[in-house]
Amino acid sequence: MLIEYLFEQFPNGEVNDQAVGELQAFYKASKKRFDDDPEFKNRAQQAVVSLQGGDERYLKAWAQICEISRKGFEQVYERLDVHLVEKVLF
Repeated sequence: MLIEYLFEQFPNGEVNDQAVGELQAFYKASKKRFDDDPEFKNRAQQAVVSLQGGDERYLKAWAQICEISRKGFEQVYERLDVHLVEKVLF
């Protein structure tokens, strides 16, 4: 849902945390679109298939969403004086 909404909002693929703005608002807008538009819902579900299939465009979009989320979380963690060590397991 987030990836498909990202593609709609940024068709050229150029996106950053300033462009997305408040990620929570971005999520809410994509969720509303998902709930209100059956065609969008179908595309969003197909995006999951593409992501799980390793499609580069979808992997890049997911990485962008994760990075924007990570930056937002870091601000909260800093205020709470929480320190995390991120590990990727494959």
